[in-house]
Amino acid sequence: TTTTTATTTTTEQHLSTTTTTLSTESTSISATIATSTNANHALTEVVIPVLRDSFFQYYKGAPSGTLYLKHYYTENMLIGYDYGYPVKRTIIDCNHESLSEELERCPYVASASLDLYFIYAHGASATDQQYKIRISRDIEASAMVKPLPCDTTCENVAWPSNFHTDASYVRQHVYDTVTLGTDVVRETKVSWSITELVREWKRDPSTEKGILLRATNEEVYGRDLRFAAYRHSDSSLRPKLTIHCGALPTTSLTTTTVTTTVTTTATTTGTTTGTTTTTTSSTTTTTT
Repeated sequence: TTTTTATTTTTEQHLSTTTTTLSTESTSISATIATSTNANHALTEVVIPVLRDSFFQYYKGAPSGTLYLKHYYTENMLIGYDYGYPVKRTIIDCNHESLSEELERCPYVASASLDLYFIYAHGASATDQQYKIRISRDIEASAMVKPLPCDTTCENVAWPSNFHTDASYVRQHVYDTVTLGTDVVRETKVSWSITELVREWKRDPSTEKGILLRATNEEVYGRDLRFAAYRHSDSSLRPKLTIHCGALPTTSLTTTTVTTTVTTTATTTGTTTGTTTTTTSSTTTTTT
């Protein structure tokens, strides 16, 4: 007799999905911002007459020129170039003592300007047409580093013609540039904004050495420009420094609060659970 046994095993698997959600809320974030406010609602105007002015001239191509103070041009300052004449620049010398006193009383320099009055453009003829500006000129205002070498009269003081590019003579910074076009008429007020420079003088009065006025196209023929000097017969046209003083700027603090909510979702897939069923069947065969 032979007995054969066969066993069959069946496994069933079931998959389930699990989802997990995580939610997080952040706390509030505060930021403080400082802002500066200028409380210059009421400004005081201070006018300081120019102590003196001088002019420097050189011929085109010459390595040096001559500085003049209290020369025969008693009423006018000169800037620019007219054919057959030297190139000219003007140096304004402020009244250092008065300036220092006024700046000491000024809590805050809100603004400052150098004010001149244009008189005429020099030409070879005295006709009205010759007194008009022939070409536009951009006139720069820079700070002198080297003081004027004389107090009352300079007639033959030699300076290099390119002294405006020498940091030992002139600070290499332009504070303002004013354009005088061909439409400018006589006795027009011309102002250069020099607020930054006057604030520097307030911090350190010893740095006040004067202001250089120079045309950027000074070697281009087109007549020189003449402005009323401190010796001008009409005192209302004389050059002056105008300063507006105000209260010191105040600082205010502003606090801003920002709240942010952050939500995070995480999904997990593939968790397995299993059920196993086993079936066994037997078959017996008998042979005689």
